[in-house]
Amino acid sequence: MIDRLERKGFVRRRRGDGDRRQVMVEFTDEGIRRVGELYGPLEGEPLLGSFSKEQLDVMRDQLVRMRELTDRQRERLRAIDAG
Repeated sequence: MIDRLERKGFVRRRRGDGDRRQVMVEFTDEGIRRVGELYGPLEGEPLLGSFSKEQLDVMRDQLVRMRELTDRQRERLRAIDAG
């Protein structure tokens, strides 16, 4: 995924300052512009504004768990398909 984002000019890789083995990934100006373009309209979204920070944190945690569950299921299906 990082390779694709880099090819599109949205991110760049740079070596860590203290440890050259580290590779940092950072947004380019184009990447920041694109994120703002895609997600900026949500900033003023009344629905999201009606939730407290704690409620938004709970929703984020649930979405992360659902993504993890989906990733595990995808891997399970790949193993079945390969087997």
